[in-house]
Amino acid sequence: MNTGKQILGKITSIDSTKVYIDINDGQEVVQAIVNKDEVKTIGYFNPANNNIPDHKDTYSLSASIGLCIATGIFASEDVASAKSGFAGNGLNVNVILASRAARYFEFTVKGVFNANEFNTEKFIELINQLGSYKYTSSSGKYKFYSLFFGPTFVAAKNKVTFKGSFMLGYGNLKEPEIKFTSTSTTAKKWIKLDETSGGSICYDIIAAIYIATFENLYLNVNADYIFGNFMLGTSTISTCTGTSETYDRGTQNYSVFNISVGIGLKL
Repeated sequence: MNTGKQILGKITSIDSTKVYIDINDGQEVVQAIVNKDEVKTIGYFNPANNNIPDHKDTYSLSASIGLCIATGIFASEDVASAKSGFAGNGLNVNVILASRAARYFEFTVKGVFNANEFNTEKFIELINQLGSYKYTSSSGKYKFYSLFFGPTFVAAKNKVTFKGSFMLGYGNLKEPEIKFTSTSTTAKKWIKLDETSGGSICYDIIAAIYIATFENLYLNVNADYIFGNFMLGTSTISTCTGTSETYDRGTQNYSVFNISVGIGLKL
């Protein structure tokens, strides 16, 4: 056998501490014994396509940014329903740390930030109908922060890897302060809804495609659906006359569909 020559090896047996391999260079067969704790990679060679998938027990870190689309009751603008969220579309940011646990599975930790517009048009229409003044409103955004944990199924083919996850986590949803101000130049009246927030257990269903570009760098495209039911607690309505009323904001269903693209790095 010559140094640097590519040869074939066949695993003949495995016990609790060692892996036994028959190595054949075409002229002679030599048995090699390798300690299990020294084995870092097992490659699976397919002569049909000369493809050796990477099954290293490695870590990877990725980040992506994209569009957050409000759905369901969270996007509803029905002023007659206390459950309506009046949420529009917004920003989605993700950071994912994954550890390869087996050939087809990773353990994943995912941090998410979403910011969705709070739509006030229906509120303005209602206030204008009830009073003698016309109003405009300030802008504001729902802000959602969450940390998710869970297993990820992995299937690799050449430079493309498909991933699917069902993850659980805990999140915080913050509803913005909104101020409605009259357009009158002679009487500056206003009504203000205070900021409120609450937490909830959430779940995240994820599908992603990772494309290798360089040895340790890849591009990713992600689509996921997040749902939670947040107890927002109490909020206060105050007016320019000095009156105020505190009320129970209750629960807010949170459901969004995210689409993002990003980059990742094998560590």
